[in-house]
Amino acid sequence: MAPSLRKRGNPKQIKRHAPYRKLIIPAVQFWNPKNKASQATSILRIINWIQRFGNCGSGPHSKFGRKCIRRAIFQNVRSGLLKRRKGSFLLVKKNQILK
Repeated sequence: MAPSLRKRGNPKQIKRHAPYRKLIIPAVQFWNPKNKASQATSILRIINWIQRFGNCGSGPHSKFGRKCIRRAIFQNVRSGLLKRRKGSFLLVKKNQILK
């Protein structure tokens, strides 16, 4: 376990917060300017990534898992990687919406 993830007190907290901390990475990893199809699906990949990561009650349907997904999406929206359109999410680069 990386020292940055270590928290005082309950060791389970380390585990529970790890998926969210690592979430930002896949969004950037899957970014591929040449392949627009991969851009459109990258939010789904983020969610699939959480589902695969789903240990300690953080699966997609558990309360904490949903919170993880929401947080990851908001984080990416705020950092300008994703934009919301009609309930779906689009990847954005320099405010140019890619379809």
